[in-house]
Amino acid sequence: MLDLNKKYSTTEIENLKDFITVAYVIIDEIYHVVAPTHVKERRNIKVQR
Repeated sequence: MLDLNKKYSTTEIENLKDFITVAYVIIDEIYHVVAPTHVKERRNIKVQR
């Protein structure tokens, strides 16, 4: 879970690939905290009739 009080390492990001990776990880952590359960658990399942 995302801990906003945690002191993260703030080293300089040297290239765009590293920036995108760091941004993805941060956004993914935030998403898992704030997304509603019914959105996180939905699946694309065809209804069998």
